[in-house]
Amino acid sequence: MPLIRGYYFYGRYDPANHLGYITNILTLGSITEYNIYPGIHIVTSIVALLTDVPPRILLSVIPPIYFLIYTLAAGLIIRYSFDFKSLTYATPLLIIPIFRDATIKLAPSIQGFMFAIFIFYIYSKFFNTNDFRYIVILITSVFAIVFYHPIAGLGIGFMIFLYVTVHQRDNQLTSFGAQTSYLILLLLGVIFLTWYSAFPIIGSHFVRVLASLLPSSFINFPTQGTSVDQYKSFFGVLPINYILQNAILRYGQIAILGVISVLSVIGLILRKRLNPVYIFFVIIFILSSFAAAVSMITDIIIGFGRISKYVIFSGTILSVWKIRDLNRRNKTQIALCVVTLILIFSLINLYSSPFTSSPNQQVAKNEQAIAEWTLEFRNQDMLINELGFTQEKLLTTMGGRIGSSLPDSVRRKSRE
Repeated sequence: MPLIRGYYFYGRYDPANHLGYITNILTLGSITEYNIYPGIHIVTSIVALLTDVPPRILLSVIPPIYFLIYTLAAGLIIRYSFDFKSLTYATPLLIIPIFRDATIKLAPSIQGFMFAIFIFYIYSKFFNTNDFRYIVILITSVFAIVFYHPIAGLGIGFMIFLYVTVHQRDNQLTSFGAQTSYLILLLLGVIFLTWYSAFPIIGSHFVRVLASLLPSSFINFPTQGTSVDQYKSFFGVLPINYILQNAILRYGQIAILGVISVLSVIGLILRKRLNPVYIFFVIIFILSSFAAAVSMITDIIIGFGRISKYVIFSGTILSVWKIRDLNRRNKTQIALCVVTLILIFSLINLYSSPFTSSPNQQVAKNEQAIAEWTLEFRNQDMLINELGFTQEKLLTTMGGRIGSSLPDSVRRKSRE
């Protein structure tokens, strides 16, 4: 849609930073020292060189391609873990852009998550077939995902570990499959620690997470406010009907999927014996839901949005069981109604709009030109009051962050 409307690029906040990192790679021929997770930046730079398409355009092209990869991988996981009929029921849910703007926004954590689901499909195929041909793809993908985002690396590592554990408990694990799985986890851990230990900020973030979880008597380290605190400061002065309206419009599709997923979990737990794959996804859903809740009330940095993607992924697969159950009980109309509501709320949240009280993400060419002019001709003694114009983000698109920050003279006037 932004390309059709002729906007310069889409994403005035973090995507602008990532556009700057991509510009660095293309102009300098290397990754700058402050680029902690360059995976998606490298991929976008390669595509830009091969196709001669400007990176700002690729900001709107690459994310849907990763969503397509996620959709195909999740569908194949369902197909080979259960049966073709389950895939038939899952397809409407999988093709719906339920991740809100994450479907069309370039960000390392988003594309890293979708790549992790693809890796999990490759791993599950290898696990169930012991076909050595999947090993090459698996090792290459595990190596690459570390550079996408730390949460993506931890996510796929946890899924592989849990998958092995569940099948080992059910005596469905060959010695070859177990040994290979643990070697993959070892490789992932070594690459992960080697890469991220080189960045001091990762260590400070780790201490900050501990400080947010432990009493101050154990560790004293400055933390930032929680997501709940931020919502209180923003919505605390607004009418309750406005808050409820925004909550429903923004998270209606996730709430509906969550209810169906919980009903599926309850129904599956009440069964006498569960398929190990169902056990795996039930555990993923419960643990990721718990972690998402913790991220709302503590400052663990990871963020609700990043963790909730694993809730949505596992919830989508579990929901197939409930939808099939409704169909068996001749309640297909209810299932269609549920899928339709999820589709409507997902489309409402696909792009930022006043309807969902979300800021405009589209950047016009003249707005970028103003940012460039400001950097060159600004009065360095005068602070700039930002009203929808994020100078730091827009200026990074010119050459990215070669250092840890922009010049000290690029400052914003504090709002009183």
